[in-house]
Amino acid sequence: NFGLQFGNSHAAIIVYDYLLTFGREVDLYWGRPWYSWAFFLFVATRYLNVVGNVPSYIFPLFPFTDVSNGVCIILS
Repeated sequence: NFGLQFGNSHAAIIVYDYLLTFGREVDLYWGRPWYSWAFFLFVATRYLNVVGNVPSYIFPLFPFTDVSNGVCIILS
């Protein structure tokens, strides 16, 4: 299934990026005051991406096989 493979590769790239840049993240952001705009924007762009993509990682694990084509057309 292409969708499942794409989702897995996307998750792997995101995790790889986080592992590569976590050391610099700790040095540059986590030692500073958390109430600055720069810190807020950094956390929002860095971690809301992961939270927003959780459904795309989970839904392919539970395929909905009982949905008919008619229901798919109505929902689209």
